[in-house]
Amino acid sequence: MSFSTDRKPENALHIQRAFFVFCLSFMLFVSNMAGCAAPGEAAKEMIIGNNRTTYEIFVSSYADSNGDGCGDLKGIKENLSVIKDMGFNAIWLTPVCSSPSYHKYDITDFKTIDPAFGTLDDYRALCDEAHNLGIQVLFDLVCNHTSRQHPWFQELTDYLVQCGDEPPKEEECRYLSYYNISETPKDGYRKLNGTRFYYESRFSENMPDLNLNNQEVRDYFNETCKFWIDNGCDGFRLDAVYYYYTGNDEANIEFLTWLNDAIKITRHDAYVVGECWSNRNIYREYYKSGVDSFFDFSAAGPEGIITQMVHGTLPAKDFAKALSNAEEQFKGSETSVNAPFFTNHDLARAAGYFTGEHAIQQTKLASICNLLYTGDAFVYYGEELGMKGSGKDESKRLAYLWGTDKEARYQCKDPAGSEKFEQPNGSYSSQKNDKKSILNLITKMIHLRTTTPAVSAGRTAGIDIGPDELCVFTKEYKDSKVLVAVNFSNVTQTVNLNSDATAAGFKYMKWDLSTDERACKLKNGNLSVPAYSACILTPVK
Repeated sequence: MSFSTDRKPENALHIQRAFFVFCLSFMLFVSNMAGCAAPGEAAKEMIIGNNRTTYEIFVSSYADSNGDGCGDLKGIKENLSVIKDMGFNAIWLTPVCSSPSYHKYDITDFKTIDPAFGTLDDYRALCDEAHNLGIQVLFDLVCNHTSRQHPWFQELTDYLVQCGDEPPKEEECRYLSYYNISETPKDGYRKLNGTRFYYESRFSENMPDLNLNNQEVRDYFNETCKFWIDNGCDGFRLDAVYYYYTGNDEANIEFLTWLNDAIKITRHDAYVVGECWSNRNIYREYYKSGVDSFFDFSAAGPEGIITQMVHGTLPAKDFAKALSNAEEQFKGSETSVNAPFFTNHDLARAAGYFTGEHAIQQTKLASICNLLYTGDAFVYYGEELGMKGSGKDESKRLAYLWGTDKEARYQCKDPAGSEKFEQPNGSYSSQKNDKKSILNLITKMIHLRTTTPAVSAGRTAGIDIGPDELCVFTKEYKDSKVLVAVNFSNVTQTVNLNSDATAAGFKYMKWDLSTDERACKLKNGNLSVPAYSACILTPVK
């Protein structure tokens, strides 16, 4: 006998869509009549085209405001000007709800702030200040599972222990159908100690999976989304959507459709981005749900396209093809937006992907490549410093390096159990005034994205000119068009732009993205790009 797991998801998308359209139309009418701006409207105004550039913050490792060694919401609020100065117009906070773990992905109360991070008032204050600065705030929503210490699972466990050999009854414990329970072993299930039952827990024994077919569970998440929107968030990052119904894409898409519609009934302009850790052939199908974005895993990590390009294991001119292929899946869509990223809290840090005398240059170029993708790009905290960290998850989430002094203001402690990594690229304080630092180059690139829609929202067209190690392409969005040249080799590469009719029209160096002491140069149509560097040209000043 099993409970809840074998239920098929209800297929009522047409009813949901019709209801959503009616409710959304009514809400827009009321909003227009009232003349009230939505929460975070100042931040929304900054987002034109696809130029949202989001800073992912692992909260406990970022900025400690009270000296206890743990990053907190006040610390983030007090450093929003730093984030703004780098050019970011959105932040994604890893989970902030009450949880027994350091990472907070096993939640015990979805409507509270973990005391280690502060209070709900601190969260509201953070959102308010972010909005004042034109920065949106994304809430990390974990729907796949709860903590094993969540009151629902605790009560269910107590009930199943008491059942003994008697058949459990839902009328005796409402939480029996909140989770996926079985009397026989199944893939992805673990034995519930003290009982004859098994519970689904794909990620950890401490994270029992929820039964998302249960209407009460859905209602709870609907209320949860409303709660956090009412308290200031501008959208949601959806954790682990591929595992909502493991192995069942159709069911995952159905739930995402319901969840996205529920969120946008509450706030029509909320931004929603999902983590579907799979290949592009899978997650591009998930856009049928109406979710705005899904993370583009094809470019990310040590085996992704960006790393391969910088290492030279793929032809340089394939980079333009990679950009174009990523854009192709959104052709004709008015709402879907790619979410490129290079690293996140589950991946080793990028500075460790590159070694040798050109390691810093390659690290810089890899970040530039990420930000050349069309879409709403994401940057993991510390990547702008070239921080290192790999191996254990804790080591991928080391404390942000505000200064080399352990007593530096806002400096957090590293997560317990993490390994020690030397940080040869320096701290925020050492890099901020160094014009050639990783920090300042990435800052330049982020501002470029924010102010140049052709880069952040444009369509790519490759131009087959120049040496094999140089990739030249255009990006165009509405009336904005730029030419980009990226050198993936360790020596300067030169191309005569006049050899191609399209390239010849770009006569002005707009952005020099050199990664070393040498500058990009353009004279009489001859363009020189230093090793592991890039530049962006425009047809007019």
